[in-house]
Amino acid sequence: MPEKSAHRRKSTSGVSSLAEHVLELLASGQAATRTDLAELLGAAPSTISLAVSQLVSLGLVAEHGTRSSTGGRPRKVLRLGGSDGFAVAAELGGKHAHVGVV
Repeated sequence: MPEKSAHRRKSTSGVSSLAEHVLELLASGQAATRTDLAELLGAAPSTISLAVSQLVSLGLVAEHGTRSSTGGRPRKVLRLGGSDGFAVAAELGGKHAHVGVV
């Protein structure tokens, strides 16, 4: 009998699964800076910066001001989207549909 491989969810939006988690944390208000994201996701700061850069280049995330730091540079505050854009996401299943607009 042939062995079945595990089903892997493929991102069709052009962003990595890490970037999707970053968007979720920013949208929920659980994180506002790269440092917050690194702590919550348990990822290296360089990995978070790469994901955030990807989202900034797609116009899904923008830097908005700074937050004071306990040492070193002030932290850049992140927010969803640009000043005049929006994003729509949909997940369709056999018996459900989830739609979101930001």
